[in-house]
Formats: sequence, C-alpha cells, structure tokens
Amino acid sequence: MGSPLGPLMANTFMCHLEDKLKRYGMIPEFYKRFVDDAFSKMPNAAAATVFLEKLNDLHPNLCFTMELPVENKIPFVGMEISRDGSKVKTQVYRKSTNTDLLLHFNSYTDKRYKEGLLKTMVHRAYALSSSREALLHQECSRLRSIFIHFDYPTGLIDSTIQKVIIKDSSCQITRHGIEIQ
Repeated sequence: MGSPLGPLMANTFMCHLEDKLKRYGMIPEFYKRFVDDAFSKMPNAAAATVFLEKLNDLHPNLCFTMELPVENKIPFVGMEISRDGSKVKTQVYRKSTNTDLLLHFNSYTDKRYKEGLLKTMVHRAYALSSSREALLHQECSRLRSIFIHFDYPTGLIDSTIQKVIIKDSSCQITRHGIEIQ
C-alpha cells in the first residue's frame, strides 16, 4: 500500500466485500479485521478452508491466505492470542525477524521522542497483555533490558513504567523488578 490513501481504500473495499458476505449469511459468527488482516473463530480446519475459498472467490485480484494456530497460539496485529482451555490470553507478539533495534538514548534526537518511544512501548505491552502477571514479570522486564541496552536511564525507564501501568497500590517497582503484592 504505497499511497497514503491505500489503507483507506483497502478498508473501504473490504467493507464492501464483508457486506456481500453478510447478505448471504457467509460471515463467521466471530470475525474481526484490521485493514487487510482478519481473525475469525471457526469450528474446524475444514470450515476455515471453505471460508477461505469463499473469500478468494469474491474478487479475481485478491488472494487471501490462512494461518492456523500452532500450539493453540496465533499472531494477529502485534499480539499473540492463545487458548488455555476455555480461557483466551493475549500478549505482545514479535516476529521472528524482530531485532529489538530502537532509538539509542545518546542519539541526536529530542528527548521527548525518546521518552515517547519508551512510553509507547510500555503502553503497547499494557494494552496487549491480558495477564497482569505476564505483563509485569515478562514484558516489562524485557522492555527494561532492551532500553537499558540502548543507554536509557533506569530511573526514566522505571518511572515511565510506573506512570503507564502501575495505577493501583498492589504493584510496586523495586531494585529487583516489579512485584505484585
């Protein structure tokens, strides 16, 4: 989608196709889409394959693909969705090609952009994590390590985490990490 209007046009076209599917009762009971990524719950792989074929029959220039869960986990728009029995859990997803390369604190960039990057990454972790424990013990620890590697002051990292996610008195940042009381 090279044009700035690309996502808008793709979304409009996809809405048109989804309306067609709804009119004929072919849309799954659970179906979510973000631009050109769709996520749906299907009763089995055969039903998913039939739905994929219906999607690919809608327009000759479109080619939809399907990704099935591996070990009850599937990525969707920057998050990993997993199923544990009847519970659905979410957490941050990183592609295998991710290098964790971020803006170095000593780069010649205004400090507000560095602070904004840190705040955005912590907020992303908070927003995409369904489990507070996983968020606090895994994702924030990982982010802390990444930002320390790029020379961000630990005080700035910890205070940002504190501001973004630690809203109740049951959590506290210590020298040894984040603790839930």
